Amino acid sequence: MSPQYISKYYDEFVSLFEDERLYKFVHLPVQSGNDRVLKLMRRQYNIDEFETLAKNLKKDIPGLSI
Repeated sequence: MSPQYISKYYDEFVSLFEDERLYKFVHLPVQSGNDRVLKLMRRQYNIDEFETLAKNLKKDIPGLSI
C-alpha cells in the first residue's frame, strides 16, 4: 500500500486493526530515501511524511509490523 493512500484514509485504516482476527502487518514500501528521487518518480509524499506515517502507525496500532 502506498503511503499517500494510507494518509488519505488514515482513521479508517487504523480502525480496521481493532479486529483481533486481522494480522497486524502493513507493507509500506520505501521507494527511495531521497526527496529528489521521490519527486522524479512522481511519488506524492516525501521522506518526512513517510517517517511520520510509519511512527504514527506504530503508535496507533499496538504490535504492528511494518
